[in-house]
Amino acid sequence: METETRPSEKLKGFVQFLEDTKESYESAKKKVGEFDSMERHIYWAHKFEFANNRNERNRLATEYHRERLERRKYKDICDLYELVYEFINSENNKSTLKRLKGAIQRQERQEDYLESERTYKRGDSSDTD
Repeated sequence: METETRPSEKLKGFVQFLEDTKESYESAKKKVGEFDSMERHIYWAHKFEFANNRNERNRLATEYHRERLERRKYKDICDLYELVYEFINSENNKSTLKRLKGAIQRQERQEDYLESERTYKRGDSSDTD
């Protein structure tokens, strides 16, 4: 075969994309949950409650603003991958993904066979190949 990308490699790349998407989504969702937790809100409420002066409140407000921007980054990751994540986790598609992984293995065996050293034997006169 030529230096062209093997079909099995393309399929592996797609399956890897799906698995990476699942990990990215779940990780980002967990971070958003941490930022949105009641404990985090209480933490900030106490920080502001016990701030002694305007400068300290301004510093806290800047810190809180930066935290919310970081939360937004993770929320955007969730929004970006949400549809793919739902596709991956759908009960109807889990079996499809499993079959696709099996197809990759069969495709790799076929490619290995086609790239191996094969010898052709002359058949009888009725052989058209």
